[in-house]
Amino acid sequence: METNAENRIEVCEARSYARCIWEGVSMAADHVGVVMKHTWPAMLLSLIIPFPGLLVYMGGLDRLLCEWRQEGYVPAHKPLNGLRQDVWRMTRVLARMTFVSLIVIVVLAGTWAASTYLPHGMWMGLLALVVLSLLLMPSVMVLMEMACTEKPIGLCMMGWLKGYQHYGSLFAFRMLLFMLSMVILIPGMIPATLASLVTQKAWDAIQAGDLISMPPALPLVILGADLITGLTMLIITTIRSFSQMLFWGSIQNREMEENGESEE
Repeated sequence: METNAENRIEVCEARSYARCIWEGVSMAADHVGVVMKHTWPAMLLSLIIPFPGLLVYMGGLDRLLCEWRQEGYVPAHKPLNGLRQDVWRMTRVLARMTFVSLIVIVVLAGTWAASTYLPHGMWMGLLALVVLSLLLMPSVMVLMEMACTEKPIGLCMMGWLKGYQHYGSLFAFRMLLFMLSMVILIPGMIPATLASLVTQKAWDAIQAGDLISMPPALPLVILGADLITGLTMLIITTIRSFSQMLFWGSIQNREMEENGESEE
């Protein structure tokens, strides 16, 4: 059931990490029509040109979710309505992607250095990968601050400290959300994986000089498999965005309660 002015669901409310994901899935399913109404041009673009299209889609989705945080319900917008706000949110999506890229580079560089220069290279590299990943886990709160607020990027970096303060909940939330994403992603990738294997085997046979006959409908099958993969990624992105907004709201609520108790 879609939320509206009379049927509000507040973002900043006490929730467990599991409830944030459960309600995130429910909200994403209930608001499919609202999200598609505003973002369908970006959805089509993401199926044709994945990276730019997903960037545009995430910008439009972030805008809808920020308005949900402010108003208590997800507003319905026409396509391209408020394009300036969507473009502004896209710049923040780019900032998040840049930040993630830097974190990945740090983790990979540390893993490579440990495996290259320390004894028992492979095991030390694996240990470095695990330790760096755990140490940098709070950076996820920085990404949530960028997605869920209008704060300047510099102030969003304070989310790192917040991530350490709520490390246990953040770790459990990310692990559960990752497992859910894999449950959705793996079946969605099967058609594209099979199509890729068939194409590779056919190419290998041609290179070996064998005469093979490919089904005329194979290009359509490959296209259909790619579309399924693209839709799967959009579903995962939408569920993750709704769930992360609720988790961010639960952390905000927890901190407000703690600040209120400290003032008393």
